[in-house]
Amino acid sequence: MEWILNQLGAPATQQGQPWQFVFEKPAPTWLWFVGLIVIFSMPIFSYANIRGGRGFRIILASLRTIVLLFIAAMAMEPAIEWPQERTEPDFVEVLVDRSSSLQVRDTADDQGKAISRDEVVNNILKKNTWDKIAQEHKIDWVSVTGTATVVQDKQSLPGALGNRTLLASALNETLQRNLGRPLSAIVVLSDGRSQDALNTTTLRQIQSMGVPVFTIPLGDPNGMNDHAVVSVEAPQTGFLLDQIPVQAQVSTRKPNEKIHVVLREKDTLKKIDEQDVVSGSDGKANITLIGQGSKPGSVVWEVAIDGSPDIDQSNDIQRVDISFIDRPIRVLYLDGWPRWEFRYIKNILLREKGIESSIMLLSADRD
Repeated sequence: MEWILNQLGAPATQQGQPWQFVFEKPAPTWLWFVGLIVIFSMPIFSYANIRGGRGFRIILASLRTIVLLFIAAMAMEPAIEWPQERTEPDFVEVLVDRSSSLQVRDTADDQGKAISRDEVVNNILKKNTWDKIAQEHKIDWVSVTGTATVVQDKQSLPGALGNRTLLASALNETLQRNLGRPLSAIVVLSDGRSQDALNTTTLRQIQSMGVPVFTIPLGDPNGMNDHAVVSVEAPQTGFLLDQIPVQAQVSTRKPNEKIHVVLREKDTLKKIDEQDVVSGSDGKANITLIGQGSKPGSVVWEVAIDGSPDIDQSNDIQRVDISFIDRPIRVLYLDGWPRWEFRYIKNILLREKGIESSIMLLSADRD
């Protein structure tokens, strides 16, 4: 067999491999049936009535049959085929939104802490699901902003700093890039804030290719609540052990929501006062917290909203600066004549230890 393959010009590297005999232009079954009847019938009718020995006629008929079979076989272009199998993996395109809108902190983690949409993306990409997909498919990682850029791996994805997102254009570019190669699926990680829309051509191309598109939405669809300390009013100075009122206005996006407000020391975070207030129909509420100085000098308090995280935590706190004075209040009390109110106020001023008073009566009697 090796000699035959050499005569046919078969490559030496293929001669030891499994091979099979095939026809390049095979005839249908019905044509084979008709052809065999014709091929075997023609020699029989051709040599049935000629003169000669029976054995001689059988030999001639057999030779003609062989020649006709050979001609029929050559007409179907016989060939020797070495089957070669090559497995080409299909592709999974992962489109990751990299626009700056992913910096919005409208999602809470397992501990209830507010995290950005970009942090959610990072947590998703850390899952071992992608490694399992990569075992059976080849993954193309695509950074989506104003353009769709293929990166080497998920670690090479840029930061979420893009100024816009053209998601429809990215899908169209992905489909064009995968023409002529097997595409298994498209995975899209985005918050949906795209400046363009899918056209009917792209939708029809997705349907014609039979490619499933899986979306992983990012962010809260209802929008996360945002609490804020709108304003704070408090006296700039106060005396030790006096009750200092701190008036604050807080706001929220939801009406009739209970908000927990705390007055605390800025450095030690020690709570001075705390109250719950319910927002009105406009989402705003006013509250008065009471503080008391414990030592003279300047102190820094802060009014803070304590509770569930929101979008912007920077507006949940406002600073309050107060100077406490450790000296009695100086009071000068002048009155014209000794009426009953004079005696009452005089006794109060003399009894109060935090007041240093000077009292003068201009007339000792009414005359």
